[in-house]
Amino acid sequence: MVTETGDGSAEPETPEPQPKGPGGHQTRVQFGYACSPAGALGTAEDGRPAKCFMGKDGRARWGYDSDRG
Repeated sequence: MVTETGDGSAEPETPEPQPKGPGGHQTRVQFGYACSPAGALGTAEDGRPAKCFMGKDGRARWGYDSDRG
């Protein structure tokens, strides 16, 4: 789902808190969604490795972690 921000841009809504696996590793993350803290590791629903990256807009988002994939 997408939410419109006050400046006319849109961003994905923050999903419910994701289940945490061993060592705080988050599971079932969705690429492009907000995350915290930057540098956190996770796994997408389809099994791909994910990492929380800081975007140019100053917001942390889940992205594909090519170092682990």
